[in-house]
Amino acid sequence: FLKLNRHYLYSVMIRQIFLILIPLLIFVGHTEAQQQKRVSTHLLAQTLQKGKVINAEADLFFEFPSGQIIMYNQLPEEFVFISNPLGESRLYQPKQKKMTIKASEVLTSRNNNLYYFLLNQTYDLGFKELGFTIAGSENDGDVFVTTWQAPLHLLHQVDKIELVHENLLPIYAGYTNTNGEIVLKVYFDNFVQVYDSQIPALITEIAFLPEGDSLIKRMVYSDFRFGSDCDPDKFIVNIPDDVKIIK
Repeated sequence: FLKLNRHYLYSVMIRQIFLILIPLLIFVGHTEAQQQKRVSTHLLAQTLQKGKVINAEADLFFEFPSGQIIMYNQLPEEFVFISNPLGESRLYQPKQKKMTIKASEVLTSRNNNLYYFLLNQTYDLGFKELGFTIAGSENDGDVFVTTWQAPLHLLHQVDKIELVHENLLPIYAGYTNTNGEIVLKVYFDNFVQVYDSQIPALITEIAFLPEGDSLIKRMVYSDFRFGSDCDPDKFIVNIPDDVKIIK
């Protein structure tokens, strides 16, 4: 879902990295002032398409207020991916002894599924920063439904987003195109508390592709650690001096 146009292998790795979230959109904006906060978690991501399941596993390390995310990917390939809110990224492949450096809004750490949950920005998941406006809202039984209208420059990707909250937490986001067709469904489940944040330990995405097929992604987060329980060494990536740099 991330639109990378160069180096196919690199793009495949990026998809493994973000196996996420609220794809289709590029999250940009300012970094809120806050106290130092470190969080780590293990991710098992499973993608199902055309009867085939692709598994990916990684350990993620979040640091705020810098907004930097370090991902240590184990499966299907070993690499380290570092990104920040500005979209500055480094992909280090230790076996190949090379590091790819790129800068793109697509690669911003804000595109990670858990980013806005850790910022406690669950009321809009960053939609307002993207230029979305509220088109309507209503109570529907035990849930509160807000419809967000996309700005003109994003209409080629999405027209409206229906965001559903239960007990003040987002549990569902439905994306429709300008034809009124649902193109993406995202479900947030199994919330756990990390610091003062409620984080979904299970995120499921169902993307409806133009050719009529669907793509299902299931992201399971476990072993949440924060503060001094995080491994401090993992927040520093030691890259050899003789590594080959690719830009």
